[in-house]
Amino acid sequence: MSAFEEGRVMYVLDAKMVKEGGRDVFIKVVDLAILCLNLCGKNRPTMREVVLKLEAIRMSYLSSGV
Repeated sequence: MSAFEEGRVMYVLDAKMVKEGGRDVFIKVVDLAILCLNLCGKNRPTMREVVLKLEAIRMSYLSSGV
């Protein structure tokens, strides 16, 4: 979380995975992970919301032709 907050999240991710999946995909996944780690349960997404967001990320990745 500190890497994300400090704007250095790309430095802690595996470069090969970022290259393969694309920077935008990883930023979206990291954003979702940050939401899931919220200390206040009311502010965390439900598992259904997580599934829907991951599916949306997956579909945007697949439709991009990468």
